[in-house]
Amino acid sequence: KVQQNYNKKVCSPKNLIYTYSSNGGRNSQGVITIRSRGGRVKTKFRTIDSVRKILTKSRGTLVSKYFILGESSAKVKNIEYASCCTMKLALLSYRNGRREYMLVPRTLKIDLFIYVGSGTTRDIGTTRALGLLPSGCISYNVELKPGVGGKIARSAGTFTQLLAKTFGFVTLKLPSKEIRLVFKNCKTTIGQVYNFMVQNLTMGKAGKKRWLGRRAKVRGVAMNPNDHPHGGGEGRSPIG
Repeated sequence: KVQQNYNKKVCSPKNLIYTYSSNGGRNSQGVITIRSRGGRVKTKFRTIDSVRKILTKSRGTLVSKYFILGESSAKVKNIEYASCCTMKLALLSYRNGRREYMLVPRTLKIDLFIYVGSGTTRDIGTTRALGLLPSGCISYNVELKPGVGGKIARSAGTFTQLLAKTFGFVTLKLPSKEIRLVFKNCKTTIGQVYNFMVQNLTMGKAGKKRWLGRRAKVRGVAMNPNDHPHGGGEGRSPIG
């Protein structure tokens, strides 16, 4: 059993929480476009900062649009459960009072500090440009273009590995085993995403799927002819 490291005394900031109304697999006209959807429990979504920009009133200095000289630090106030995804979220507090959420890497705990910028710190959770990391380093939340935010390795238990560095680019091994060239100015976060054992978890009952908005699937041969190409017929009819 995974030990939960929560601090329930810390309240979640309301400006980072929003609600979302599920459409139940229907489009704007009310027509079902995705089957077996609907009935999800009400949940709260948290705004996750994937860009990890340097903040003002900190030790970091913004030299250009994408390159950061110096570093900024933030304290991990809480590690919260998020019902909208399979990993945990860390609530960060910067020196200027700003708070934001980030994806939790493994071994990150409450009251630790994470760093953003071009410093020399290589602790878990530190955000750096790919060109500043050594070969063999594993990271997650990797950008495809500088400044657009993390796009790669954001799911539970995923990570990328830096294989080599060339002029202007770095060679990354993605979670899908694909080898890809990425700009060296793209930012990434050191570590592996929390909850790498998610693939071994079982739902246990059908009700948990209903909580997530997944309804039971109906066979095509059990439908009417106007609902599915396999529908209709007398008795147990074959397909076609």
